[in-house]
Amino acid sequence: MGENQTISGTCQTMCPEKEFSLREREGLLHPFEVQKTSHRTKRPPGDRGKTVKSYSRPAAGKRGPHPGDLRPAPVLVKTVNYLIDNISSKDDGGWTMVYEYVFDRLRAVRQDAVIQRIHGSPLVEILEKVIRFHIFSSYRLAMEPQLNFDTKINDTHVQESLKRLLRVYEVEEDCNCQNRKEFESIYILYNLGNTEALHHYLTLSKTMRNNEQLKLAFAINQAYLLSNYVRFFRLVKNLNIMGMLAVHRHFAQIEWGALKIMASGFHSKNLRYPISNLSNILQYGNDDHLINTCKQSGFDVTDQGVQFMKTSFNQASKVPIRHCSFIDEILESYSVVDILHGIT
Repeated sequence: MGENQTISGTCQTMCPEKEFSLREREGLLHPFEVQKTSHRTKRPPGDRGKTVKSYSRPAAGKRGPHPGDLRPAPVLVKTVNYLIDNISSKDDGGWTMVYEYVFDRLRAVRQDAVIQRIHGSPLVEILEKVIRFHIFSSYRLAMEPQLNFDTKINDTHVQESLKRLLRVYEVEEDCNCQNRKEFESIYILYNLGNTEALHHYLTLSKTMRNNEQLKLAFAINQAYLLSNYVRFFRLVKNLNIMGMLAVHRHFAQIEWGALKIMASGFHSKNLRYPISNLSNILQYGNDDHLINTCKQSGFDVTDQGVQFMKTSFNQASKVPIRHCSFIDEILESYSVVDILHGIT
């Protein structure tokens, strides 16, 4: 095939027949892809309606894919929606199992889209849902050990998808851009303090920059850069749920900065800063978690509060990642499916 030629997929199912047969024969089907049966068997038969094409790393020297192995845009969109509607809400095997499966299948969707040079509204819909999935996962699995959830790999896929999506918004006039302002703000929030993200914001049109969502995201970025932790958390509570999930990964860093500032600002042998006040400022819903964080940072904590001493602050300490009570409360109002579809 010539360098500028585009291959068009002809596979009308979520998994090509050739791959389905191979994986069924070799016992490589995922538990989400097999038929429910009352008979115990090592290799239960596969369910064609549930089986989704898995990601395959391109091999050097390997011939290009056959059209029958590639799913056209409508099938890719259908596949993404199937993964959200039918898999993301499962909890019988633990959500790490859901994440690993959906992560792999969405990666295969993106691969098919790249090979076929899919563009316009189908690509926008795919990328928006891929981004929501990875950002939601970064919060839901934030406290999992690295063996179960690799934050760096997840971050790589968020960044790749975000940059590609913003590029599509910019250059393709016929795409569905109704969610552009939300995802432009998510890019800023996910990349607080990043020079490239700030430069991108400043290159946007005046109308776009004056949008309330983007102005809020930029204000949060300023509070982060200035280590204004009080203003930071106050502004964050005005975000929609996806914005909160996007900015959450920066909480530990700004909390560390807040404790460092307070170690100097409230330095005293006689003063005890009330835990309840500190918990309210840093939006901790669990005082025990905050107490442990303060102790790990080198401060003495008693029933009267925290004794901040600048000489006691452990510069090498790391504030542990945590879930946030006000985010958890909002998440309880929505289903995973609605969040990933952007229905919030």
